[in-house]
Amino acid sequence: MLGLFSVTSAIMQGVSQNKRAVRYFAVGTIVKLALQWPCIHYMGVFGPLVATTFGFLVANYLILRWLNQAFGVDFAGIAKKTNGILAFSLLMCVVANLLVQLTTRLLGTFMVVDSRIGSLIVVLIAVSIAGYLYVYLVLHTRLADTVLVIEPVA
Repeated sequence: MLGLFSVTSAIMQGVSQNKRAVRYFAVGTIVKLALQWPCIHYMGVFGPLVATTFGFLVANYLILRWLNQAFGVDFAGIAKKTNGILAFSLLMCVVANLLVQLTTRLLGTFMVVDSRIGSLIVVLIAVSIAGYLYVYLVLHTRLADTVLVIEPVA
């Protein structure tokens, strides 16, 4: 939520809507402060984190709603690209974890994998294969083309 707020508030400031961006941030902060005590009561140490997340969620909603009203943002197109990136990232994470477990077991018979060099070898193998898989999927499905290429505005 913080990352999305950073991007969306920068967009608001880029289109000369500084006061509106600050106003939406203030609304998000008020929501956070209102939820702070109940979240701490019910969730303990995680309460402030949850309250902050809800505050940013409200601020992001307000900013995205205004951007959509003002500029007609294509959220369906953005969601399709974002979901593709998320799916490939999750697949890469699963493959990397499986490769770490597999190479740890295989290399564990030959060397100590808990050492710095052993850990480096395990990580290099997992990152190389999982990273290659991610790049292959993004290029094969042409997701990289749609994300990196700026389409002309009609």
